[in-house]
Amino acid sequence: AVLNVIWQMLASQRYEADDPVMRKFAAILNENVDIVQGPIFLLDVMPWLDKVTPKFLKNMVTKDDKMIDNRDAFFTMFRALMEEHKKTLDPECPRDLVDYYLIEMEANKNDSESIFTQDEDGLLNLLGTMRDFFAAGSETTSTTLRWMILYMANRPQIQERAQQVLDEVVPKDRLPSLDDRPQLAYIDALIYDVLRLSSLPPTGIPHCASATVH
Repeated sequence: AVLNVIWQMLASQRYEADDPVMRKFAAILNENVDIVQGPIFLLDVMPWLDKVTPKFLKNMVTKDDKMIDNRDAFFTMFRALMEEHKKTLDPECPRDLVDYYLIEMEANKNDSESIFTQDEDGLLNLLGTMRDFFAAGSETTSTTLRWMILYMANRPQIQERAQQVLDEVVPKDRLPSLDDRPQLAYIDALIYDVLRLSSLPPTGIPHCASATVH
């Protein structure tokens, strides 16, 4: 469900849970999560290891090569999706983030200072942005929801209060929206408390000082 929300935002696409594309995509994401929780974090906290460790040993211990393979698999899928969007793009009626990005790339094609250029760097920025949406938004959201379910199951009185607040603010004939948020301070506080109490990323967040996406 979380992946479909991100796909809808990025590319106006949704998949069934048993769709082969979605299953493969989810499997790659899960594999990356498992790798990030392993020894590869050492390359982030001690970057000098990347320079002194033989490549075969680094790949064997950290699975860095598998992360690169998975990145390339994502980019292959994203490139195909971008080409499909180019064929059906209506600048007067953009459908999603990819459409808006393509429109900006066309508008800034002669601006060498823009990040929306139509060369390979501009394309990699788009591909990297799409990858970041999934990398940062899928597992973290799913894990937060699982923690929320656990805490609500253990604290039924809090769950009942949350439901009462929602019923008081949100009509029965629609779902909550961001417009309701000012009237849902209790729900806001509840989510923040789940984030405070739970354990989301088991290690530090990987980072880099370079603007490049590859």
